[in-house]
Amino acid sequence: MKKLFAFFLVFALVFASTGISIPSTAESKQAEIVCAPVAEVNAAVLRSNTVKTETVRHKAAEKSDASIVDDIQTFGFAEAVKRTFINCVGTVIDTIINGVIELFPDVEHKTEDTYVNENFFAGTEAFLSEPAQGAVWRLGYSSESLVPDNVLTKNYYFGGYMFPLVPAESVADDQRVRVVCIDDNSGRGTAAFCVIDGVGLGNGDINQIRALLKEFAQENNIVSINVSCTHAHSCIDTQGLSGKFLISALTNAVFTKYDFLNGTVTSGRDPEFMNILYTKTAQAVKDAFNSLKEGKLYFKTCDISEYLGDKRDPQVFDPNINCLHFIPNDNSRETWIANLGSHPTCLDRTNTSISADYPYYMEKAVNELGNADFMFVQGAQGAITNQRGKFNTTGDMTGYEVLAAMGTEFGRIVVEEGTQETEIEPLLNIRHAEVFVPVTNPVLRLVIKAQLVNNVVVETAQGQKIVTEIGYLEFGTGHAAALLPGEVFPEIVWGGAFGAEDSWSGEDYNEPSIQQIIGNEKKVIAFGLVNDAAGYILPDNDYAHFIADSFGLSHYEELLSGGPGVASAITKVYAEMLDSIRY
Repeated sequence: MKKLFAFFLVFALVFASTGISIPSTAESKQAEIVCAPVAEVNAAVLRSNTVKTETVRHKAAEKSDASIVDDIQTFGFAEAVKRTFINCVGTVIDTIINGVIELFPDVEHKTEDTYVNENFFAGTEAFLSEPAQGAVWRLGYSSESLVPDNVLTKNYYFGGYMFPLVPAESVADDQRVRVVCIDDNSGRGTAAFCVIDGVGLGNGDINQIRALLKEFAQENNIVSINVSCTHAHSCIDTQGLSGKFLISALTNAVFTKYDFLNGTVTSGRDPEFMNILYTKTAQAVKDAFNSLKEGKLYFKTCDISEYLGDKRDPQVFDPNINCLHFIPNDNSRETWIANLGSHPTCLDRTNTSISADYPYYMEKAVNELGNADFMFVQGAQGAITNQRGKFNTTGDMTGYEVLAAMGTEFGRIVVEEGTQETEIEPLLNIRHAEVFVPVTNPVLRLVIKAQLVNNVVVETAQGQKIVTEIGYLEFGTGHAAALLPGEVFPEIVWGGAFGAEDSWSGEDYNEPSIQQIIGNEKKVIAFGLVNDAAGYILPDNDYAHFIADSFGLSHYEELLSGGPGVASAITKVYAEMLDSIRY
């Protein structure tokens, strides 16, 4: 009991002292960002980066005398001393966290050799380079509310904020799942895309949803089932790091150590709500498939760079709302799919009302102005935020009034502005692959061992890795989407990462961008948080210890990242996946 008590105290102290809470944009130096001209980068500019393939090995806390001298030459004496000090402090913190990890009983996981995912969907077996004879777009849409009937009589906690422990007291708008099923009528299969209002879902959750659809998918030739989240922080938690998660960590340790107690492993998530989410999402996929209609698909971009900013250098982001517009041949209700990389975090941690944030009002505007259905798809959001101050026209508007104004304007822009719509040929190719991602960040290792999240873990010769997914989607011959897990930094997708002179490690980032892997002949957009909430995915060479953020440096994202090797691991498998595709 003394060990358990010590574990609980150390665990709580580590979390409290390191500030493990996902801050709102208002709390993270994001209130008002003035975009430098370089922020308005686009794919054409970023494509000029030279492709290299040497893997970066980042060892920030293992500096030799020679490397310290190199740091002095690269950064100057004062900056090199500061970085060395931060690395030393980070090493102490990691040692403490690793000590806490050792207090937890081991959890049994499959090995890399024995792991098999029976609910993995590989995508279309054959890729076509041009539309099949008789091809036509078919799209079906469905949407369901996920708000429980007992939302006001039972404590439901918000995803994204660990502290303070504040349950929902009201429902400001809604929390929903939206589903689009789409194919090109070529007989090669249908792809389903589900987007849930929430902070994120682990790959284990996605597999549970797929399991409910396995028979339906086989009967109807559904070859790809994708589930992502908007990353709204003001929704009921879908990930597990909220509510009474500290108590869950303690009880999970006890029940794992003493399995004869037959206790249930819990987290900050509510099991009743998660069951609602699983079943309603699965039903929405069936409903969307059963509503497939033939029609035409169009693409356009809407530049909203004046409303976006990157809170972390280099200033790289997609400045557009990327819009897919489906018009049925029978002139029935149209569908808009809007892809935007920006955090929906307009409400801070004191908020007590369930809200889908600005995407809710984007949908409302599209419903009203376009008489159309709507789906918001999160993009490469990295550290990208929205400039809410530009919507606070009176200077004293509430956070909710601001998000409503922002979403309404973004929705209007989708329907009424943007480039000329381009018709997309009826051609859908999609391919998926699983990636074993190394987990070296002690914070994530602690969360995993405490069984607070539903990421899939395997044991390998190199230590624990999480199993995540990547995907490649072609729509038409000139457009592609990279389906990526977690909160991916835009420079991973389009290039523009720091070079050696500016990165934390003092090294270059030598991986090709996703754009370069796919090829410059295609317009590439990014779908983020797809099929896993795998944490922040940032360039290997700019990964610092998260404590650097406390010294005035922008490195908060490392707190919730798997480690410095995640981006390169994903990029490598992405290239292998595309190399395996044969037309």
